[in-house]
Amino acid sequence: MIKALDILTGFITRLSLAELVMKSLSNWLTYIDENVLISKQLIQYEDAQLRTIFKTYMTEEGYRIELSISGLAPSTATAYSLKSLVKKIDKDVKVESLYPFFNSILIKNVNNIVSVLKFYKRILSMLT
Repeated sequence: MIKALDILTGFITRLSLAELVMKSLSNWLTYIDENVLISKQLIQYEDAQLRTIFKTYMTEEGYRIELSISGLAPSTATAYSLKSLVKKIDKDVKVESLYPFFNSILIKNVNNIVSVLKFYKRILSMLT
């Protein structure tokens, strides 16, 4: 309720507004820590449990998104399936390790908070 009042009175930052929207879109743990918007969740995909962390930083040019997806892949088939999945999220995702511990990271710059929220929504639709 307080955040809704802050929005109406104009005392809320763009990151706080994004936090509110992200919380309404998902059940991910979402919070702001030292001016960084963080959203994280454990996701079950095939036989793997993935730790997913989505961070948004404000920069002079706009926003920087950092997406990290990692977890223990029980087989090479699952690992390659995970690699295919993260490449569908964005072609610039770097897979740092594949098997047995899968780890991928994406760092992306976007111009506005709407682009951040659209990217977050795309991640949600692909991972849940």
